[in-house]
Amino acid sequence: MEMTIEEKIKNTLQNSIDDYIRGHGGELIFRSFQDGIVYISMQGACVGCSAQDITLRFGIERTLRRAIPEVKKVVMA
Repeated sequence: MEMTIEEKIKNTLQNSIDDYIRGHGGELIFRSFQDGIVYISMQGACVGCSAQDITLRFGIERTLRRAIPEVKKVVMA
């Protein structure tokens, strides 16, 4: 059985990104996927962090777009 896009997103977040975020005292929460956009929220040390936008664009979004072609953008929910 093939994974759904949401399952692929969650799997990629868990296996490729969560350890990095947790290592910096933060937490990443998948909210939804709709029309090519992944909605996430960040908690813990990520809230108010000056590098949050960089992490979002060049870490999370880049990783998801490379792994899952259906992902076009990642935004904070």
